[in-house]
Amino acid sequence: MTWTVERLRRAVRRLAAEGIVEASLLDRAPPQGGTDRLIRLVAGIKTASPDCALQQIASQLEAMRERTPRGGTRWHRSSVQQLLAKAERLD
Repeated sequence: MTWTVERLRRAVRRLAAEGIVEASLLDRAPPQGGTDRLIRLVAGIKTASPDCALQQIASQLEAMRERTPRGGTRWHRSSVQQLLAKAERLD
């Protein structure tokens, strides 16, 4: 038997109805701050390889299928540069 999303939901609903698990498990997760996560991600990539060019970081983000702050799929050097500048301001 393989677990699908729907099977897992049904199982949790059943367990919550019987009082075995908290019903709050079925609540939606709060939205994460996407920009903060991207800032940490880009800063981490830059820290891991400091000689990496902005375009290389952009290519790596595309390979990781990370969305841009505006939701796009194509990363540009300027987007990476702005996120790195925000990371420096936060330090």
